[in-house]
Amino acid sequence: YYGPNTPTMAENLSLVTDLVEEMIIKIIMGEAELDSFEAYKEKAMALGLDQMTEEANAWLLEKKQ
Repeated sequence: YYGPNTPTMAENLSLVTDLVEEMIIKIIMGEAELDSFEAYKEKAMALGLDQMTEEANAWLLEKKQ
């Protein structure tokens, strides 16, 4: 996504990014199992990842019209 930050992104994108980076590092370092991804995904969704995706898709549809 290369558009402007959506309202939810402005509030929570850094939190989601930090969470994803933490997950990747822990899995690579062997501190977390690959199966733990689902728990991280749920945390990211709770921080608004679904809402960010919907807002980005809406922006894209608006630009295509």
